[in-house]
Amino acid sequence: MHSTVETLPYEAGHIVKTDVEIDLSVLAGKSVVITGAARGLGRAYAKAFAGAGAFVTIGDIDIKAANDLVAELDGEAIAVRCDVREWKEQLDLFENAVNSSPSRSVDIVIANAGLGGAGDPMMVEQDPDETPSEPALATTDVNLKGLLYTTKLATHYFRRFQKRDGVKDRCLILKSSMAGFIDWPKALQYPASKAAVRMIMKCLRRTVWKDGIRVNVVAPAFVDTGIIPEPFKSKLMAAGMQFASIDDAVKAVLRVSCDPTIHGRSLAVIPRAFASEGYVDLESDDLAPEDNLYAFEQMALNMKV
Repeated sequence: MHSTVETLPYEAGHIVKTDVEIDLSVLAGKSVVITGAARGLGRAYAKAFAGAGAFVTIGDIDIKAANDLVAELDGEAIAVRCDVREWKEQLDLFENAVNSSPSRSVDIVIANAGLGGAGDPMMVEQDPDETPSEPALATTDVNLKGLLYTTKLATHYFRRFQKRDGVKDRCLILKSSMAGFIDWPKALQYPASKAAVRMIMKCLRRTVWKDGIRVNVVAPAFVDTGIIPEPFKSKLMAAGMQFASIDDAVKAVLRVSCDPTIHGRSLAVIPRAFASEGYVDLESDDLAPEDNLYAFEQMALNMKV
């Protein structure tokens, strides 16, 4: 049964406690859309939601892997080929979710598709006496342009079904990364695009609640999903990097999806050596009155557009 709890305005300082039981029963019958869901963390999310009784629409550019996952989920999901860089393909993803889900709706969207890896063209230093080559921006296109498309579509369909059904709680989860919160001198596009995800959430959280929409960020540290290239993984381990667990990454997403009080927050998924539950509220999303920018933010919030 869908939740009828009304989404409340964003409240600064509402820190998410992680040592709580997650009520997965609220997911039964819900329609969930996940981009980049055929492999890695997206695959783990899809299996968890289907296991809790939700209907999952799996969007992925690798349609064979997506169909293989659907076969594992035994009728609780559909697969749709989706290159998130293409508006039409994302639109098709959402239309398929609406037309195929038992509820004929969309209740939860996880903007999970992302592109990382080593060798950022922006970091390649050419001979300064040569004419510079145009850098490929595939990472930015997937991580930022693609996520913006997902965000636009999610809020559009959420508002449609809020108007139709009166359901007061629909949830958008934007996937970022810990690389978007710290100095990351080894790349430019990936951390910059992931930092932008947090700002997208902050721009939305003050308004979308009026349409019964919650928006949050989940930012994993490195998670050993089996898709990290081995040479890069070896370098991480040599630097002393610890890996967060897939189970904790799933738990963070489920927690946000199931708890109607979580809105406008950034949660990090980190190794248990640093957090007993494997995920924490980063507590970095609000300005304090004594901060230099606080007055400017208040003026921006009070503007009549």
